[in-house]
Amino acid sequence: MADTAQAIGAQNSSLTAGSDSSIQFPVTASATSLANSTNGTANASATVSDVAGVVNSTATVGNNATVAATVTGASIATAVNVGDIGSAATDASTATATLTGSEGGFLNSAGTNGTNNTDITAGNAATISATVGITGTASATSVSGTSSATGAGGTVYGFRDTGISVGSSGNLTAGVDSDITATSTNVGGVGAPATSNATASQSVFGISGTGDSAGGNITLGSDGVITANAGTSANRVTTTATAVGSTGAATANASQGTVAGISDDGIGGAGLIDVGANGTITARGYSTDAASATTVTGNANALASTAATQGLVNDYVTVGNDGSVKGFAAQTTTASATTTEGAATSNGSSTTTQGVAVTDLSVGGNSTGGIVGSATDVIGSTATSTTGNATAIGAVTTIDGFDLATGGTASIGNNGTLNGVASLTDTVAATTTEGVASSNGTATNVRAVDIGSGAAITVGNAGTVAGATTATVSSTAVNVNGGTSTA
Repeated sequence: MADTAQAIGAQNSSLTAGSDSSIQFPVTASATSLANSTNGTANASATVSDVAGVVNSTATVGNNATVAATVTGASIATAVNVGDIGSAATDASTATATLTGSEGGFLNSAGTNGTNNTDITAGNAATISATVGITGTASATSVSGTSSATGAGGTVYGFRDTGISVGSSGNLTAGVDSDITATSTNVGGVGAPATSNATASQSVFGISGTGDSAGGNITLGSDGVITANAGTSANRVTTTATAVGSTGAATANASQGTVAGISDDGIGGAGLIDVGANGTITARGYSTDAASATTVTGNANALASTAATQGLVNDYVTVGNDGSVKGFAAQTTTASATTTEGAATSNGSSTTTQGVAVTDLSVGGNSTGGIVGSATDVIGSTATSTTGNATAIGAVTTIDGFDLATGGTASIGNNGTLNGVASLTDTVAATTTEGVASSNGTATNVRAVDIGSGAAITVGNAGTVAGATTATVSSTAVNVNGGTSTA
């Protein structure tokens, strides 16, 4: 059984409203599919093809106006095979939950508006906001046959390629959360050895695509506030894959693409964010990527891979006097593989975690909160087997609190501050009773402040630049019966 849903608030439109006006786009789309089978095949597929507030449209509003999109999308697929006689081929269950197409608050396709670089124009004290919540849940259960669950979250945005111009005392807010879960369970019984497979994937952006060919530059006057969250510390973006087997292999793959508060997508021209005096920019990317594979007879493989978690990544950022720029990125990646009779392999990897990454940054004097770039990575990889080999890997490539690109410039006025923080905890453990235990934890670049080749940071009178870096890597390999172990 397949189910498909689509919902868009406004598309290919031009909206105009005066002062104190309110333009609201509440949008909800959900798809639910349930398949049950006895001694047969159960297939469930649920797809949300589009769920968006505003697509390829412009809005012009006056002072004290509100333009808001509140978007909720849910895809739920459940497949259950309750047979107790059969084989892996005949008693299979497959569940697929997919979100695709346009997902988010305000979305503009590259090139749609040509030379028009402003999609939303607002007067003083205007509020523009996108609140997006996405859920994808795939669950497959089989008694004697194979089980397979796939949660595909696609790419979710608060604002994509959306040019924004607001007068003084404006407020721009993006709050995006997405949780994608795939759970595959094989409970064993009569029948041939059967596998259990779970795969989950997604990318999430608060604000993406400043400066591209559709015109995504953002400008706010004095006392402007920009807040862009892809997850928060209390409510992270989650990508979770869980595979439970009994008489066959269990494989779990949790694949996170990019989770970023603000990210220039690198298409077209350089991205520009400009806020006047007393302005603040705060961007957060908080995520958890987890894979767990458990079986009794067979191999257990768990892979959790994270491409990027970022607070603020943009070419050009300018804030006037008494302003601040802050970017926070926090990523937790865990992989756990457990089996009794077979090999256990866990691999947790994180490629890039950045608090603030810019090419050109200018902040005026007397910056209240200054410039803060904070990046935190926590890696956990655990492999456990009784009779087979256990291999655990935890790898980190780059963690930067504050990163200034090659040839870039950062200018901070009098009494200004720049603080970079980078933190890593990488814990890897492999345990076996009768096989070979091997664990390997690696970290290549962990830097509080990274200044590229030919780049320069300039700070005015009484200014400060500070960086704090903490990196802890722990590898443990245990062979209970005293065989080979390598850490």
